Parts: sequence; structure tokens; C-alpha cells
Amino acid sequence: MSGTLTIGNKEIFSHSDATDKVSYGTGVPAGTILQVASGRGSSARYDTTNTAFHSITSATDVATLTTKFANSKFFLTMTLSFQLNSNHQFLVDFRRVVAGVTTQNITGMSGGVTSQFGDGTQWKSISYSHLDSPNLAAGTTVSYGLSARVLGGTIYLNDFAANSLTNITVMEIKHDS
Repeated sequence: MSGTLTIGNKEIFSHSDATDKVSYGTGVPAGTILQVASGRGSSARYDTTNTAFHSITSATDVATLTTKFANSKFFLTMTLSFQLNSNHQFLVDFRRVVAGVTTQNITGMSGGVTSQFGDGTQWKSISYSHLDSPNLAAGTTVSYGLSARVLGGTIYLNDFAANSLTNITVMEIKHDS
């Protein structure tokens, strides 16, 4: 049965008999989590010595969604397992892809969201989060992944034998514009 849920004269949800789907209305409050997408590393072990920010996740390691509202915020979290050969450093950041355009270092911080040192002897795991505000139109497809750069040495990621995988989660959050 078609209908709407209205609170304080604001439409929160509506249902259509034609599509049999429930959708958000225009009265959804700011701060509401609208949807969640995630990706988990399923690619083979990856290594690099690249000193420029570049993608370190494959097509299966990304979180992709289509925005429900314009100007939404996106809360990103990642867990990354790595090994870095002796006493070298690497920097990690989030990357965003919209309409084929990739931004490798979305925080804009030259040091990325985290800077890690490795001793070359063991696999380590790090987690980080970031709130992204790309000001996208409703209905825009956006993908998030990870980018990194190495400052000396070689970084190794996604070693299944070491049970080390990359995970990324993105939540679209309603923002009043």
C-alpha cells in the first residue's frame, strides 16, 4: 500500500506500490546515516616502492555507492595490514573516484592520514577514519579506496598467508545544505 511517514509536517519516508520500494523523503534529519558500503581486499599480495600517492586497492577493495541526497558527508574507515622493510616509512590516505576522475589524497595532507614505520620483521595493522565533504549531486556514483606512497623501502599488503587484508567502509550521512 502506497503511503508516507510524516513527522512534524516533514516527509521522512514514502512507499510506492509501483516499485514496492521505501525511499527517504525530504524531511530526513541531518546526521542520518543513509547507506553503508564496504570493500575487503581480495587481491593478491601487493608490493610497491612508488614514492607518489597512488592506488593501493583493486576494484574489489573499494566501497562504492550512489548518493541519496546532494551535499552528503561521507564517513570513511579503513583497516590496513602491511609489512614494510627495515626502518622505512609509508604514508596512507583515502582516494575518491567520481565520474572517472580520481583524487588520490583526499585529505590534502602531505603526510596522508597516517604515517607508519616498518621494521621488516612482522605484519602490522592500522585503522583510521576521515569525514569527506565532496559536495556531490544526488544520484552521483562515488567510490572510495586507499592510496599510499613509500618514503624508502618496499611496502607489502594483503598477504593471505599472514591473514592480512585491507578493509574500507563508507557511510553516507545526510547534511543540510
